[in-house]
Amino acid sequence: MLSIVISSIPTYYISNWVADFLGVDMDAPGTPGASLDSFDYLLLSIMFLDFIFSLCFVIYLICLYKKWSFKQGVSLLILGKNIPSHWFDKPNDT
Repeated sequence: MLSIVISSIPTYYISNWVADFLGVDMDAPGTPGASLDSFDYLLLSIMFLDFIFSLCFVIYLICLYKKWSFKQGVSLLILGKNIPSHWFDKPNDT
């Protein structure tokens, strides 16, 4: 679960950069119940895609450090379960 927290940090900074680039005021009070415009949907989709990319990158780095496969890293870090070792390719120790 720490990987989710770590990967949300770049999402915050990138979404603020995108909002500044588009001229969207992130701290605007807004009107409750107002509809979203196209910039809001663009910003939300960029934030979502950036979060997924950052999460995959953090998992990849952890897998490199622990010498796991990416599939094993996702199952352990995201799903929180240890799937059988025979599902994974054994690395050559030679």
